[in-house]
Amino acid sequence: MKSISEATGVSTDQIKAELKGHGDLGLVAEQHRAKQSTLGFNKSNKALTIPALFRKLHEMASMSGAKSAEKKRAAVKELLAACASGSEG
Repeated sequence: MKSISEATGVSTDQIKAELKGHGDLGLVAEQHRAKQSTLGFNKSNKALTIPALFRKLHEMASMSGAKSAEKKRAAVKELLAACASGSEG
């Protein structure tokens, strides 16, 4: 939830409240990500591909040690920024 909060600029409390209503954190993230794209954020990012997603998830799984949680949150934010909704591109 913290990664979604940081990536979208929405408070963690608001995300928690919306999660209770939707029941799906992915839908909450998608909703806020869609609002960002209408404001022109992340237009220069390339579309996220399956191989790129796999590489990033594998990279995240191997992260450990000092500040690994921060690095993983940053990686999740990168993935969220690279996501394109079904109606975009």
